[in-house]
Amino acid sequence: MMYMNFLRYLFVVFCLAVTANVDATTIQIFLDDEEDLAILTQKAKPENIAGATNKILFEQLNLSNIEFLGASYKRTLRSMLKQDKSAICTLNKVKTTYREKTFYSACQ
Repeated sequence: MMYMNFLRYLFVVFCLAVTANVDATTIQIFLDDEEDLAILTQKAKPENIAGATNKILFEQLNLSNIEFLGASYKRTLRSMLKQDKSAICTLNKVKTTYREKTFYSACQ
């Protein structure tokens, strides 16, 4: 469980690092977990360590150009493929060869 949480945070940091060099005005982070969305949009207080850690992470990054959106994983993938933005991320997904070829090639 701790390893998966570590991967989750590592992926978020990776997405933010990749998008830091992009000229996009807003970084869109799609969440399929309603509880995480409520926490990160300041509508609810975290009730577990994962939610609290995510909240602290984004507060410490102090990025005002992040937009959290609720969406299913399939909708997130469609948005990432359709939109002409490279600053789109999703949480809790491990980087795979397919995802790297499909989504990260546009960022280079």
